[in-house]
Amino acid sequence: MAYLIFENNNLIRIAANENDKNSLNNSEAVTVVEVSESDFLQIKSGRKGASYDGTNVTYIDFYEDPNEKFDPLEQGTLEFFHKNIIEQINNFLEMNPDNSMRDSITAYKTFLEGFDCSTITYPMTKSWEQHCQDNSITYFHPLQIP
Repeated sequence: MAYLIFENNNLIRIAANENDKNSLNNSEAVTVVEVSESDFLQIKSGRKGASYDGTNVTYIDFYEDPNEKFDPLEQGTLEFFHKNIIEQINNFLEMNPDNSMRDSITAYKTFLEGFDCSTITYPMTKSWEQHCQDNSITYFHPLQIP
């Protein structure tokens, strides 16, 4: 099973499995909700978001909900997004030298650093994560990085 982690009913982390959940350095104030693999993948790929009312998880489809809008990505926006993820990963690596997710997240960082954003057709009409999933690229959603 996969997990969504909420703090004050706001989604703050996601985890693909029990080991990843235990590697996230969560505070005791979080609520962990077990979800199906398919719901997890929808959030991980950027297709959906989630909210929590203290009892129920509600999913928001970023591609179909008229109140939500996926803004197509331009190259500069994607490059900025990658830069921010790399900074997040660098912070994680510095603060968590013994974390079990270190090697796989380091591999994702190396991939991002070597990725040529000009190889994609713009505007992108899907999230970076969905692009990775569609192209069998191993990736981490920012909410998966401790």
